[in-house]
Amino acid sequence: MALSKKNLKDAGDLATPCAGGVIVPPLHQLARMVRREWGSKVYFGAVPYLDALGGVETAGDFFGLDSAQYLIMYLLSNATTWRGARARQVKACLRLHYEGECVSVDDKGVELK
Repeated sequence: MALSKKNLKDAGDLATPCAGGVIVPPLHQLARMVRREWGSKVYFGAVPYLDALGGVETAGDFFGLDSAQYLIMYLLSNATTWRGARARQVKACLRLHYEGECVSVDDKGVELK
């Protein structure tokens, strides 16, 4: 699978290229970033997907019967009103997760499966 150069460029300091793809934060950390950066103005349609992504680590995980890829897709479609440099970076990382072009590591640097 070809790595999306646009997503890698947009991810900025949140993504680090490596031999296996790109290292990006796990989904639960990205969900925390969205809540912190977007603040109290989170669009109501994005809230359930943001809540669910707080409980998963990689795009291969499930929250109930919903795949994390499904949650990412719907969060991105409901986060169009969130703008700015950090929004662009976080959304690029979410797209890298969705497209399977990334590797996630935990706080200790151990790869998440």
